[in-house]
Amino acid sequence: MNRAAAAIDVDERGRPLIRERFARREILALREDPLVSATLAGLLTRENAETIAASERQKVTEDELYAAHVLGPTGALRLYETAAVHPEVIAADVLHQQAETNPGLFLDRGRPRTAAELIAEFERRTGI
Repeated sequence: MNRAAAAIDVDERGRPLIRERFARREILALREDPLVSATLAGLLTRENAETIAASERQKVTEDELYAAHVLGPTGALRLYETAAVHPEVIAADVLHQQAETNPGLFLDRGRPRTAAELIAEFERRTGI
């Protein structure tokens, strides 16, 4: 895996770039390895938890971790901070890009979800 990581560069826009075709195929094949997938998912979850915890939250909850997985840690923090002050705000108005990526999550039978409703949906999905 170190060799695969070494083959990944970053372009001027900050996006990953793989110049060698063989390396690209090898890296993409790692998606099929359950151990690699589980390890990377665990690392991402830990990184998201650390980001949320650094925001002075007392304890990171399962729904916050799920929100961070779907919205990114910055998006999750923005959602929870918005809901704490203005729970009635339409979530898509605060998280434009995430709403475009996951439109179904931001709608409830065609009606836009508020920040509080979106958090409730994350809580429902995590079984809280």
